[in-house]
Amino acid sequence: MKQRNMNQKTTTVFTLTLQKIRRRKALRSRKIARPKGVLTFFGPHLGCTKLRPKIAPRALISSLFSRFRSTFFATLRFTLACAGAFAVWGFAACGSDDANGSDSAIQNPDAQSGTQVQSGTTGGSVPDQVAGEQTAGSSGTGGSATTDTSVSGTGGTAIDTPDAMIDGGSAIGLDSGTVSLDAVAPDAASVIELAPEPTNVDVTQNIHRRYGAPHVAVNPQNPNNIVVLASSNLGYTRDCVPPAPGSDCELVSVPGMPFMTQPRGFAKTPGFMDIGVFVSFDRGRSFEYVDVTDMVPPGHPEVRARGEGPIAVNAEGTFFIGFNAINWGNWENDFGATEPLTFFPNGGVGVIKSTDGGKTWKWVSYSGTPADWPYGGIDRETGSFYVTSGLAGISNLGPRSTGLPDSPAGTIADRWISSTKDGETWTDPQPLGGSNGASHMVSGHSSVAAAHGIMATLFLSYNQASCSFFVGSGATAPCTVFQTSTDAGATWSRHRVPTPAGFAPQALNVLLAADSSTKGLFTVALLKDSGSHFLVYRTPDCGETWGEPVEVTEDMNKTHFAPFVAKSPNGDFGLMWRTYEPNPANPMASPPFIPYSVWAVVSHDGGATFSQPLRVSKDNSPSPPNDPNDYFAFIGDHGPSGMAMDGDGGVYVVWADWTPGERAIFFSAIDIRTFTFE
Repeated sequence: MKQRNMNQKTTTVFTLTLQKIRRRKALRSRKIARPKGVLTFFGPHLGCTKLRPKIAPRALISSLFSRFRSTFFATLRFTLACAGAFAVWGFAACGSDDANGSDSAIQNPDAQSGTQVQSGTTGGSVPDQVAGEQTAGSSGTGGSATTDTSVSGTGGTAIDTPDAMIDGGSAIGLDSGTVSLDAVAPDAASVIELAPEPTNVDVTQNIHRRYGAPHVAVNPQNPNNIVVLASSNLGYTRDCVPPAPGSDCELVSVPGMPFMTQPRGFAKTPGFMDIGVFVSFDRGRSFEYVDVTDMVPPGHPEVRARGEGPIAVNAEGTFFIGFNAINWGNWENDFGATEPLTFFPNGGVGVIKSTDGGKTWKWVSYSGTPADWPYGGIDRETGSFYVTSGLAGISNLGPRSTGLPDSPAGTIADRWISSTKDGETWTDPQPLGGSNGASHMVSGHSSVAAAHGIMATLFLSYNQASCSFFVGSGATAPCTVFQTSTDAGATWSRHRVPTPAGFAPQALNVLLAADSSTKGLFTVALLKDSGSHFLVYRTPDCGETWGEPVEVTEDMNKTHFAPFVAKSPNGDFGLMWRTYEPNPANPMASPPFIPYSVWAVVSHDGGATFSQPLRVSKDNSPSPPNDPNDYFAFIGDHGPSGMAMDGDGGVYVVWADWTPGERAIFFSAIDIRTFTFE
């Protein structure tokens, strides 16, 4: 990579700034639909400002001028800092570092559910599924590709991608794992336009693997560059049914737990339980499979089973993937061997990263948190990548977090969090329950989100003692605990999300997003335990106060599952979910063995108001096979789906779908203008 002096770096920064301005100008000219009564300001720090009739004109003008002034000086500080002329002024973090903060600042704790019901559907036809269309000069699989954005080659750890797909011909320069910014930022003309209706693309196109639990991330330096992670990629498929004796698919008892059975291939065959990585450089029109099966921890080839985990990308375009990296142990001895039988003796949350848009990857480290369905989130402003793990709430640090069989076991059972900026050096894992709250942690996911140096997590607590411990004696059980930290979890400031009486969220479906455009603004989405609808909450000050909840659903009488949330760099918020649909051919069938559809909504004001629900999937996914011999028809997809948003009006949704006859990963690219508001 060629060396650059300060003047060259400054030129690059201003070149990137001009490119982003051109793209945003093009986006603004498209007349994006906005909610009625909302005046929208475009810029890095101005979100949507709702005009309230009771505000006096003079006060309104003063408020608008104040917001403009703060944005102007914030932008000026950023520009001067990039030029090396001045230091950047900092902001004090909202929230307290008190590890056991009270909930005295919560507004309207007894609020009734919802001030605005979003129901009904957005009309319009959805085009036919895009699968396998290739134009001249394209040899990839899946999706459609234009001649100047084709991707050639399948498999392997590298994809032969024309430079024109990156930035009109500029070469990528690598230096110590960092991508040259001007190599991946396209100008406004090269950002591929999205179709007017949601696309449906079969990403995986392989009926000989069973994929599930997908996630998606889009490169902020290049919206054409999208990476999809299938965090479940199993060798157990319909080809196995019924499992043949002695095969990888045959279920065997786990040592020490005779009533727990798993496919033999999990412990015996590398790649039988894995992740799948798929890369696009044409904004999701087509995807290429990238083989990462050799990404195992150095010196530990026994850690060969992988699955479950997040994907994230930082502001410079470096992608991170986390996953359970597991040595399942020795479950049975072959040919008279007498080795000790073991179950999961060592592993952890493995992390790989890519600095070339997902074309190549390298193993970097363990996160230090225990292997057990990790969640992840990245702070675009600081570059910190956070990982939480410990689904059951009973995980200890030790051999299952460090990857080393002889690591001493920790004494605290909790869910854990750690962070990194380069994937190699991590903060010490911290318990989400704090130094003395571990006994109050229970099963469930803990989503994590961060912006402007403030990291937040979210979890449920079910009994009165635990709720009193976390958020004060006035909190009734069950309670949803929202907590923030400015020191990677060493200390916490905690608050209760003011859910109304009678509303109990699902433990696996409490979701969280941080706003990069407004410091301290977080959005929480909770799926009711019945699956009927979501309550979405918005806090502008790290949980000190909360707005009224907004009720979101396309049909209150149907059951929803596998949701996910996203925030764009501009502050737009998105929520997607799947909906179980009636099956006329088998009206007595029940979840999970019934068809389902996919839906999404967006908000331009952080979750205060929403678009009408938009149907994303063209057709219902067929139900998983209700076959007593297919033991893994829904295992591996009991986690969420995936969603991402870019700063150029792109909304991206991924989900597991049975349409091809085996569980595949489907992708949809949606122009944000497609969503309609009342």
